[in-house]
Amino acid sequence: MQSKVITKYIRVTPLKARRVVDFVLGKPVDEAIATLSFSNYSISRPLSKAISSAAANLKMKPEGISLDDNDILVKEVRFDKGPSWPKRYRAGARGRAKPYVKRTCHLTVVVETLNKNRR
Repeated sequence: MQSKVITKYIRVTPLKARRVVDFVLGKPVDEAIATLSFSNYSISRPLSKAISSAAANLKMKPEGISLDDNDILVKEVRFDKGPSWPKRYRAGARGRAKPYVKRTCHLTVVVETLNKNRR
């Protein structure tokens, strides 16, 4: 069984956010959240919230299987590019205006159960 959570418009650049993927990919949910709680990256909190939300969604599915956080693995974590917000400008060369580009990203988390819990 799988569960998927999408979080949009996170104010972190996708390049900086992708550094954290190797910390959590393929690990049980409780170990991934514990690893992120000690991480010093700004994406750690939104990612841990998305992982715990996906695990809670999987636990609430009406399959009649009782699941632990050790039985749920992080299968996929993806950071896609979101819209940029150029709202302010700075002086550029030859009298031009250059925008400050504030980048965002969209987060997709997929969790699944271990094979021993499938019917």
